[in-house]
Amino acid sequence: MNELKDYYYNKKVLVTGASGFVGGWLSLILKEIFSAKVFGIGLMPTERDSFFNSVKIEKLIDDFSILDVRSENNIKSYVNSVNPDIVFHLAAQPLVSESYLNPIGTFDTNVMGTLNILKSVFDTCSKTDCIIITSDKCYKNEENGKPFKETDPLGGVDPYSASKAACEIVSESFARSYFEESKKFKLSTARAGNIIGGGDWSRDRIITDILKSILSSKNLILRNPEAIRPWQHVMDAINGYLKIGFYMKSSKEAFNSFNFGPSDEDEMNVREFSQEFFKCWGVKNIETNLKKENNYESTTLRLNNNKSRKILGWLPLLNQRETIKWTVDWYKQYLDGKDIKFKSVEDASNFFEMINT
Repeated sequence: MNELKDYYYNKKVLVTGASGFVGGWLSLILKEIFSAKVFGIGLMPTERDSFFNSVKIEKLIDDFSILDVRSENNIKSYVNSVNPDIVFHLAAQPLVSESYLNPIGTFDTNVMGTLNILKSVFDTCSKTDCIIITSDKCYKNEENGKPFKETDPLGGVDPYSASKAACEIVSESFARSYFEESKKFKLSTARAGNIIGGGDWSRDRIITDILKSILSSKNLILRNPEAIRPWQHVMDAINGYLKIGFYMKSSKEAFNSFNFGPSDEDEMNVREFSQEFFKCWGVKNIETNLKKENNYESTTLRLNNNKSRKILGWLPLLNQRETIKWTVDWYKQYLDGKDIKFKSVEDASNFFEMINT
């Protein structure tokens, strides 16, 4: 913990997608826990109750600019003005369902947006490390149930998964073609599992659907109740991202990739996860209904996190039941009108103090 604090202290960090759920949490943690200089870009959230708006991330960090990563010239100008030490690239079209409705926009944002960031860093920055956040869905999933390793083939049936696989390929290609020779830049990709936590109100998310069910006292609609997902708390994922940044300062590799997911024995399917959330909230007898979807979604996703454990010294600090409890506590305080910025900073402080215990 102390080495992370020393490393990020006063660093100029650019967070793309700072207005998103994970990007907002990362921005808050970098600023409030690690005292970094945080610069954020992104689109304004469409959800009124977004984490970005609730915690007032725009006022918290050093600068926030409304920018679309597809705008090559604007991105290049902003990156040049910041000249960041580290870039965490999270800006993306993050929804599988939306990718079916808008495949061109999904690929444009997730692939060309990433290229715009990397090219801007290479063209304008003096020395910068880049962490590109992709997804556990970047792997070619043949539904054999085996946990994916970083060396497994990439692929994707749905447009979102395919765009994240393409993002991985583009990132490695760029690093090998440009960063490797320059020796001024390093790049890693982070493939995290299904991230949950307080403040995610995006549609077609499990937490959003569960909360709507609780608040309306209506049945919960599940698309794939037996599906297995690598649920993890947003701060466990962010801890991994931060550890990548620290590792890259002494690494000689131009490119690397890391998985972040729960322990093998810590597994829940969608139905079990929902039931545990209801139980933790204190709600009983909410029924779940099945909604059949024509669009493909994978049934089983598991991640092998041995590489992150061995190289980064990363471990998931919260098991899945603890993850649900922390998430429930956050939403309850938010809905009770409590100071949610204070709650968020308190949770982050408590989480990172756990590393020292």
